[in-house]
Amino acid sequence: MEYVVYCDESRHTSPRVSDYLAIGGLWVPRAQRQELQDGLRAVAQHPGARAEVKWKKTSRVSIATYRNFIDAFFDSPACFRAIVVELAGVIFTPSTAETRNLVSTSSTTRCW
Repeated sequence: MEYVVYCDESRHTSPRVSDYLAIGGLWVPRAQRQELQDGLRAVAQHPGARAEVKWKKTSRVSIATYRNFIDAFFDSPACFRAIVVELAGVIFTPSTAETRNLVSTSSTTRCW
């Protein structure tokens, strides 16, 4: 089966807001990609929806929209996978002024 994978990472630049780095991926079977997009777009048309879902910005006013996004995800054939590492053991090298590449982790880095 072919998949389309959408990836994102938690903010890992300064100022550090967490001791951990998370890299996640949403795996969608290619044949069902349009179905998931249509479902999420339908939810995004509701009042209170934002262009990008920010889980820190949930409120009593927007909670129904966020629940609808979650329902659309769980009603789809998509799955989510993530890795979380402790930043203290991560070695970064600059690739540009705006981004950093994850090069390696030390032997003391814990992964869950």
